[in-house]
Amino acid sequence: MPAQAPTGKVGGRILGTPMNIQRCFDILDLRPGATLEEAKLAYKDIVNVWHPDRFSNNPRLRKKAELKVKEINAAYTDVKAFISARDKGKAGDGRASSGTSGRSNAGDDGSRDTVEVVAEAGTRLVLGVWSYLSKKLALMNDDRGEGGKSRRSANGPEDG
Repeated sequence: MPAQAPTGKVGGRILGTPMNIQRCFDILDLRPGATLEEAKLAYKDIVNVWHPDRFSNNPRLRKKAELKVKEINAAYTDVKAFISARDKGKAGDGRASSGTSGRSNAGDDGSRDTVEVVAEAGTRLVLGVWSYLSKKLALMNDDRGEGGKSRRSANGPEDG
């Protein structure tokens, strides 16, 4: 039996599933043929609209904005990886891959291969999920904090 993927949602994204690239383009309000520069500008624009600091007086809207920005960040990461891979494929410059290492011969131009882009995207996703879960657990502990204190005091003083 295959391992079960984790369940739950983070920023509208189901854990354990990659974000559909078309959905990523929709989130960033981009056309599928967009360039990296267009993606970068679209990302900056939409993050300015949804930045949580704009909603500092309303905690409910601030929380929604935080989730929306996490979704935007994930979409931007996926779109960057997609466009980079697409552009490398279009270039057709005849670079040979090294075969055993899984890396292309990128040379000294500072470009990164697909494996690095995917690894970075995965790392950002894991860190985003970790951050989200840590905050949720902290909130749950805060909510239980008062009840936990009263139960301990009802049982008498604790040692140590």
